[in-house]
Amino acid sequence: MMRSSAIERELAPIKSKHWDSILMDAALFDRIDCLYRMRDQLALSAEAQRVLERYHTKFNRAGAALDAAAKARLADINERLATLGTTFQARTCWRTSRVMRWCSTVKTTSPVFRIRARGGAGGGRGA
Repeated sequence: MMRSSAIERELAPIKSKHWDSILMDAALFDRIDCLYRMRDQLALSAEAQRVLERYHTKFNRAGAALDAAAKARLADINERLATLGTTFQARTCWRTSRVMRWCSTVKTTSPVFRIRARGGAGGGRGA
């Protein structure tokens, strides 16, 4: 595998922890939740209201409203998923590149391809 894949695998759990620490921050979520509950009294523009709703949804989906034990469990799951996802992506890209190289080799060395390239054997004339 390529060196960049190793770096990505190393950074994936670090990035996961970083984003979990932001999205599961209780004080930050409390502020967003407070604003969300008061959104009708804030006289927000439609755009600002939509942004507030999206952030509230994002924090909820990330587990900000969970208790401490559930947050810790979710953070562990997120870290593991980040590592597995990066490993899967690296392996998939590696295998895809191998298959593409094989296909291009078969295409250029195949007798059928050579005949069609020369225009023989009906070479795409609808026959």
